[in-house]
Amino acid sequence: MRTKLTPKDIIDNSKRIVIKIGTNSIIDVEHWVIKREWLRKSIESYIALNREFGIVSSGAIGMARVELDGQRPQSIEDRQAFAALGQPILFDIYKREFARAGTSRVAQVLFTKHDLTTEPGFSTTQNTLAALRRLKTTYIANENDTVANDEIKVGDNDNLGALTAIADNADTLILITDVNGLYTANPKNNPDAEHIQIVDALTPEIMALGGGTNGDHGTGGMKTKLDAAFLAASRGINTIIVNGEKPDCLTRLFDGEFDHATFIPHTAHPTIAFK
Repeated sequence: MRTKLTPKDIIDNSKRIVIKIGTNSIIDVEHWVIKREWLRKSIESYIALNREFGIVSSGAIGMARVELDGQRPQSIEDRQAFAALGQPILFDIYKREFARAGTSRVAQVLFTKHDLTTEPGFSTTQNTLAALRRLKTTYIANENDTVANDEIKVGDNDNLGALTAIADNADTLILITDVNGLYTANPKNNPDAEHIQIVDALTPEIMALGGGTNGDHGTGGMKTKLDAAFLAASRGINTIIVNGEKPDCLTRLFDGEFDHATFIPHTAHPTIAFK
């Protein structure tokens, strides 16, 4: 019989983590301003965990929209140009906030799908991330939207986070969102929705709770988060979906507070869960 992992088991075994941060976490998309205080306090809390970590961060196009007073890209070419404008702004903000927290040793890594899913790209990526670890350097990764097209793009940063965690040999993938993880229904419009703290098996019923791309239950991009968790679990990596509204969300997790998160152990993958 397989051993079921508890939230505490997952936390205790999370020596190396990959943290995925979405655009809405670092940018107020109603007013198009940067949430600098949230980012600064979040980075301080990550460093204080005393774990190895890397960050997968969305926000290149969002940063361009901040720079351009909220202007919206109108075409694929616009999106690629916005990404080119916004990515250096995004990385500069991270570098400044890491420096404020006492370390300026951060690196920018930009991926296409080929770098994470085919050879020799995958091996090159593994070797680069391992070298950054040896240099005690934290990477800030994103998809290279300036050159990405449908053929070479991952498409969403939840799955990019999972692929990065695989390449980095991480123990745990942490996906930051705007709700307390997974629910039995959309908690924003269903008062009877129940929080799911731990997923023992990624069944079709559980996967369906993510809804479609714009489904009823697709809060916080939950479909892509479950897809990412499924992918991570297939390679022995645990996933935690956590409400990142407060910048101390990971501090609370590692202190044993689990009510704002859903834990998906790698043992939830169907190839293991039903053995």
